[in-house]
Amino acid sequence: MQPLIHSFLQLLESYVFVMAISLVLGLVFPAFFAPLAAYSAFLLQTIFFLTGLKIDIREVKRHITQPLRLIIALAVMLIVFPIIAYPIARYLVPDASIGIFLLAAMPSAMSAPLFASLAGGSIELALVVSVLTSALAPFTIPLVGAIALGNGIDLSPIKMLTDLLLLVFPPFLLAQIVRSFFHSHIEPASFALKPLSIVLLGLVTTAIIAKNAAEIFASFTFELLPVFAAVFIFAVVTHCIGYLIGIGKPHADKVAYAISLAYMNIVLAIYLAGKFFPNPKTILTTIIALLFWTVLFAAFRAIAIKIAPRQSSAA
Repeated sequence: MQPLIHSFLQLLESYVFVMAISLVLGLVFPAFFAPLAAYSAFLLQTIFFLTGLKIDIREVKRHITQPLRLIIALAVMLIVFPIIAYPIARYLVPDASIGIFLLAAMPSAMSAPLFASLAGGSIELALVVSVLTSALAPFTIPLVGAIALGNGIDLSPIKMLTDLLLLVFPPFLLAQIVRSFFHSHIEPASFALKPLSIVLLGLVTTAIIAKNAAEIFASFTFELLPVFAAVFIFAVVTHCIGYLIGIGKPHADKVAYAISLAYMNIVLAIYLAGKFFPNPKTILTTIIALLFWTVLFAAFRAIAIKIAPRQSSAA
């Protein structure tokens, strides 16, 4: 029975599997799942709460070193990068431009430390960047949205700021309070937190797809191929830029920066796409990014591990 449960949890931890199921359910049963869109904010808050249970703020404070370097890195990741990415995407692939902007503006995924550990990166640096970008994102996303998108897009920065603050901070603070009182009980149950979070991510995605099912169906044409190409190129570029942010630093730090920039909080991007930019191609861009995000990590991990010994021997 235990091997069966373990296999089931591993399946639930597969982003590709869960997202594929979410896409099918949302498109095939839109009438059934569309009402869930009204609860997407609550589902997202639950994901932030579950993620917050695994984060020890004291560890984050302990690993903040060279704050100036960190501030520059955060400014590049949260402000400079999305402001530059949007006009380039708008010129090359207009259909994917808003989706690319959202992805570029997102904070690092809370799972970034895990990915960093698997690729030989600095777990501590990835944790610091993940927490700080998540804390800053409610302020930076509306700011860069107003700057980059301008008057051509109907966007209320204040409304987005309010929504993001309510999404991120209350569940995270509640998680820290719960963690402080029940730490010894949380650790034994932590194995189930990630699968549960991914299932909730799947529900959010299913609801948003179901709500826009008719338009998304109409978008499944050969015209979608440039969007796939744009997202793939974007994913490769984010890895490269992230690695360059760590220039002059040890290889482990470069890997951590690459993962922190390339593996962003896509569930938040999917939510914002559905609420503020309900264009089917924008929503599909964010979903496609999640698929590439899963597939490309294996290639990035292999490259990062392969070049690490060369750098250490050259040093």
